[in-house]
Amino acid sequence: MDDFFNGHSLGIEVTKHVKQSYAKGGTGNTIFYNIVNQTQKRIHIIVRDEFVVNENNAQFGKDFYLTGFLVGDTSIIAGAFKTAGAIFLDSTCGEIKDKCKTGLSVTDETNGFNYDALFTLDNDKWQLISCDVEERGKKPDKRTIEAKLKKSLERLDLFEEKLGVRLDNISIRTEATYNQLSVFGEIYSLSTGPLAQSLVVNVNLYNSDGEIVSTQKSYLSNEKFLGYDTFECTFFQEQIALITNKIRVFVNLG
Repeated sequence: MDDFFNGHSLGIEVTKHVKQSYAKGGTGNTIFYNIVNQTQKRIHIIVRDEFVVNENNAQFGKDFYLTGFLVGDTSIIAGAFKTAGAIFLDSTCGEIKDKCKTGLSVTDETNGFNYDALFTLDNDKWQLISCDVEERGKKPDKRTIEAKLKKSLERLDLFEEKLGVRLDNISIRTEATYNQLSVFGEIYSLSTGPLAQSLVVNVNLYNSDGEIVSTQKSYLSNEKFLGYDTFECTFFQEQIALITNKIRVFVNLG
């Protein structure tokens, strides 16, 4: 590992390139990049880009990834590394030889840094030329987001009273990439009699401008409801946990 990465959360190195033929067709090189977690805790990273610059200084992106290796986003435990394998076909960029370059762009989501590393091939070994490290603002962790959204939660009590039910113990859960958000809780009857009609629990997500960015429904059958049940609405959307500023949960007729 190059000394440049001392003191940084990530270390990046190009370990080798392998000339081979591929099942998808053609010959080329697979370049292997190691991404090392140099911190004392698990971190979440996103591999944003891999490219090569050939002997004519023309830049080309990867043709495809090597199956079984790191793709996109992942987590790495303290002190460990993961390997990305990017494939560059000869028909696209030409033969990889001395003085060619390769670059890797990685985001450390946990600590809030972008790494853009550039390497050159010198006597069949990859050497670091430069690495730009840009602080991008540390994103809040999932527990902070969940607590914030829990405080923003709004119920329409009047609807619950009219329909003879109550929502309770509503919880919020997200995950490390912020691309999933779940809202779930309990619903119980305020009387001992059966429900007159089936009900639906609606969950609306709002951004900071007060616009609805997504909505989901959880249905409750009056024929199966015995006075108590649970509901859950899960949203899958890029950065949905960061986009959401307020959550409204309300009951309506099914």
